[in-house]
Amino acid sequence: METTRYCKCGCGQEVAGRNSHSKQPVEWVRGHSGVQRKRILPKEELERLHIQEGWSVAKIARHFKSNARLVKRNMIEHGIKQRTYQTPAYKSLANLSDVEVGWLAGIIEGEGCIAPQFRGYWVRMRVLVVNTDMAMLDKLQELAGGTISKKRIKAQPHHRPQRTWYLSANHCVEFLETIYPYLVGRKKDEASVSLRIAETISPLVGRNADGSYHKMDEATLETRKQLLEELKEIKTHHPV
Repeated sequence: METTRYCKCGCGQEVAGRNSHSKQPVEWVRGHSGVQRKRILPKEELERLHIQEGWSVAKIARHFKSNARLVKRNMIEHGIKQRTYQTPAYKSLANLSDVEVGWLAGIIEGEGCIAPQFRGYWVRMRVLVVNTDMAMLDKLQELAGGTISKKRIKAQPHHRPQRTWYLSANHCVEFLETIYPYLVGRKKDEASVSLRIAETISPLVGRNADGSYHKMDEATLETRKQLLEELKEIKTHHPV
């Protein structure tokens, strides 16, 4: 079944059929291709759908019975920044002010989770924040980089959708080292143990010179397991 298509000028009128010469799908209502009629979309509605509700440009275009090009053009003219959820993870923290670092530490203290991932000899450092406040997640990404997940999660039908901001690998280590002086209580203990776990990660990856795979020595692996148990103990039994 062919999906509904709308005129590329953004007028909202449906188009159907194929060009009699090129056999390509019709993209314009007759007479609109040369006019390029401009349609103004309401700024408040665009901000609500894209920023607050987290709708994609394509979904907004379907909502207005328009096309993505017109939506993007309106967003640019209204000064609405298009969100990207898969922004490259790394961003240097060296130029952040004390206030900005303190704000990052406060978010991790109240809303964040320091959660190294383990699988046998493999470990990856990770810190994440799950929240319904997209403005806060966007600010985290602006200051520290990281990634905001595309998937929206609803624990219950009446809950607001939430997304996850996360930072991993070496970038996570730098992040924890930067905010560590501002943390207190349980989160500071979690960060301390996590940074000790990071010290057990070997820079050697892949194969050795003789073609064999590099393997962690048993003593380091045992240390890592002990630190993991210590981290679990802090998360489970640390006084609030």
